[in-house]
Amino acid sequence: MIDKFSEFEIIRRHFVPLSSGARGAENLKDDVSILDISPNSVPVVSVDTMVGGIHFFLDDPPAHLAKKLLRVNLSDLISSGAKPVGYFLSISLPEGVGNQWITDFADGLKSEQDLQKILLYGGDTTSTPGPISLSITAFGEVPSKLIVRRSSARLGDFVYVTGTIGAASVGLYLIKKLGMKVAMENASFAVSRYREPPLLLDVAKLLRGRANAAIDISDGLLADAGHICSASEVAMEIDFNSLPLSPEMHLMLENQPKLKNIIPSGGDDYEILFCASEENGQNITEDCKTIGIEVSKIGRVIPGQCEVKIVDGDGKRMLFETMGWEHF
Repeated sequence: MIDKFSEFEIIRRHFVPLSSGARGAENLKDDVSILDISPNSVPVVSVDTMVGGIHFFLDDPPAHLAKKLLRVNLSDLISSGAKPVGYFLSISLPEGVGNQWITDFADGLKSEQDLQKILLYGGDTTSTPGPISLSITAFGEVPSKLIVRRSSARLGDFVYVTGTIGAASVGLYLIKKLGMKVAMENASFAVSRYREPPLLLDVAKLLRGRANAAIDISDGLLADAGHICSASEVAMEIDFNSLPLSPEMHLMLENQPKLKNIIPSGGDDYEILFCASEENGQNITEDCKTIGIEVSKIGRVIPGQCEVKIVDGDGKRMLFETMGWEHF
């Protein structure tokens, strides 16, 4: 059992307040919710699950987990051009997880959902003999003719990415190697980026009608670019030297060149990779800059058999130990 509180007491104390104002959620007193979508828009839905010991460390602060859980899920909606509206939460807690952990987790959700202007619409709360399991089904809306899919990249499109690449995966590598405290002392940006993905909410509307294809980078640049290639039946060539790296990452590469293997394949960036014509890409880049988000042109869509080639400054293909994160 989870402390002395019942499932319904946990819901009443911690999760009902997160649904306040959610039309159709009925204060979480029903097993279903009614979703209200704007006229001429379609719902867009995404599911992601985080399991303790696999996707996060068991001693991670619960408020940080809540923030990461929401941002990880909403990045899928954002890459489709959808405005996030709300989410459903499924949470499985093992014996020994106390009320303070749940309180801190719910507070983290509240802080993040206020920032993202979304609400909780329902979910499920259970106990488990295994590690903590957290799953969110997020939903949003987008005008039906403006949704961005993975399957519409065009030959000649340029490839762009928001923010920086590789820091999160290097941060995770250092945490596992050195421990959290030492890793933070040596690479604070990388560790922080692993624990807290970027907030890219306003990017969604900037992609509509201008990006031909897009995806969030969760499994790694190589893997997720490959997903666009497979869906669109094209290939990509990406210039490693054009990848946007943080100043900290540039310095680390000088001292540890082997980190190059992690940057394009490690995952956890949760930046947006998109394909667009040069004109549209430039317009998206300029508009993103006005909201404080940098965009870099890193490659081009080319003919080929659904593959991603990363080349060095001399145009020579680079080879990497792994293509990206895989669950199985």
